[in-house]
Amino acid sequence: MYWYSTITLLLYVATTIHANALERFGDVSLPLMPDVHAPHQQNVQSLIHNEHVKLVEGDIAVPSDQAHLRNLVLSSRKWSNRVVPFVFDPASGYTAAQQNTITAAMAKMTEQTNNCIRFVRRSNEPTWLRITASTGCWSYLGQIYTSGAQDLSLRKDSNYNCVSQGTVIHELMHALGYDHEHNRPDRDNYIQIEWNNVQSDLFYAFDRQPASAVNTFNHGYDYGSIMHYRQDAFSKNGKPTMVPTYPGWQSWVAQMGNGNLLSANDIDKIKKHYGCA
Repeated sequence: MYWYSTITLLLYVATTIHANALERFGDVSLPLMPDVHAPHQQNVQSLIHNEHVKLVEGDIAVPSDQAHLRNLVLSSRKWSNRVVPFVFDPASGYTAAQQNTITAAMAKMTEQTNNCIRFVRRSNEPTWLRITASTGCWSYLGQIYTSGAQDLSLRKDSNYNCVSQGTVIHELMHALGYDHEHNRPDRDNYIQIEWNNVQSDLFYAFDRQPASAVNTFNHGYDYGSIMHYRQDAFSKNGKPTMVPTYPGWQSWVAQMGNGNLLSANDIDKIKKHYGCA
């Protein structure tokens, strides 16, 4: 996967969907260009289809028996006390170096958010993330279970490596409850989808979320978010599938999906959602 700018955060609430007004087109301010160390290497075409889980938008998992309830399932529940317990799946055989890369990405998120979010090795917590080397790079959106393990997949073989800082942070952001920016309901004000370049069986990856299900925390579109995919995501011919259209942002096309740190907006949204702001 590659990353789509700002985090459109879908708040999972059983009885109420909290809707916030979106920033208008003219309210956007250009952030500083992020440091770019290495591009993400995920394969955005990775999909899994089994009896337990399906993927939407390329890397967001939903239980198969609830996949038809897309707008409800693609929602976020906060982790208790701003702490995310985790374990490494022993069967996945992550090396010490790979585990260090993953935990270093977690530590970077904690550092960038000033300890708003912490990732800790599980002791006896009832719900936890299980880091597993399944098919591709994917995560559920928010804490979806009240007990048991919740998988987050980081495949690690030589032909398909999800174990890089940017990829790990992206998937952890999904686990915290954040969706892709290209799915914002107002995205057409900021990017143009080049449908002729999109693989026909992956059109759904560019579905827009309804405004009633999205909380942007009053942030405008963020081309530099860790959640923004690359300009050629889901391309069938190597040509761009997303083109920035807002004046002055065209220079960001090479940066979209190529960062490996949280953006300033990413950080602020975490703090606001998890009560640290």
